[in-house]
Amino acid sequence: MAWVSWKQTLASLEKGGIGIGTIHGEEAGLGDTTCKTKGIWNSIVNLIKSQHITDAIPNGSMVLKIGNGYFELTNCLIGDRFQNGEWHWNWIRPPSTSANMSLFLQDLHGITLNNDEDRWVWKPEMDGMYYVIGTRRILDDYMLPTHFRAIRWCKLLPIKINIFLWRLLNDRIPTRVNLAFKGIDINCITCLNCGIGGDARDHIFLHCSMAVSLWRRVRTWVGLVWPDNIDSTDELFTWIDSAFGSRIYSDRFLCVTAATLWWIWRLRNDIVHDLREVKKSDLFDSIRLVAFSWLKSRGKDAPDWKSWLCNPM
Repeated sequence: MAWVSWKQTLASLEKGGIGIGTIHGEEAGLGDTTCKTKGIWNSIVNLIKSQHITDAIPNGSMVLKIGNGYFELTNCLIGDRFQNGEWHWNWIRPPSTSANMSLFLQDLHGITLNNDEDRWVWKPEMDGMYYVIGTRRILDDYMLPTHFRAIRWCKLLPIKINIFLWRLLNDRIPTRVNLAFKGIDINCITCLNCGIGGDARDHIFLHCSMAVSLWRRVRTWVGLVWPDNIDSTDELFTWIDSAFGSRIYSDRFLCVTAATLWWIWRLRNDIVHDLREVKKSDLFDSIRLVAFSWLKSRGKDAPDWKSWLCNPM
């Protein structure tokens, strides 16, 4: 069962995806190609025409900017033929018709010559230089959706935890409520921990009695005052992004938060599948251990274990 569309997965982090990008996704909806072989650059070349048709990259995005008008075959400059405001030609073979000459002069009209070399200019960029990342951004903005919530990809967390948080914030996890919404026949959609609320994202991670008790211990451990108006995981991560002046402490608390959410989810799945591998009594210690291991293996300013147990911040 697909919980996230492929196009949304390809989108950049700022657009709510995980940053794979259009040029790496053959199913991103970039149009048909006539190329029979695979490969990223081969696909890019074959897709140029379709991008012009859809106006994702308009015709004329790459233009030639005339500088000194150097003509390599004759080793001369066009500017050498312009003297005292008039063109003076020394044709080896004159134009076949006056019409061709008129078209040639029309092309030269308005051109300002200088001492720079002729060069190709990529108009979508301010400096006129072509960048693969810039073209990818154009294609992503034009073709990929942007309705997902953007997430800050934390380098201190394993990739699977970052993806878990991304799915969690966008409510793309297989809770019983979500499964029922997708048409799956579910006998009961109530929370298996407390039996009161529904097995939905915000209840599982914030409002279930088990989660409330666990978060209370976490807040006491880190020594932070929890805002009273946090009712959803979206509000929780918005608060984390704005509550800390230092990126170091923000990342540390994000590690603790991610570990807490991860173990709550593992406990919930353990109950659903009757695995009996996770004990509620061990949750808090597991959170402190796994958060410390992430920070120690990926961070540069990790505290020692004793200091971590006393206060991770």
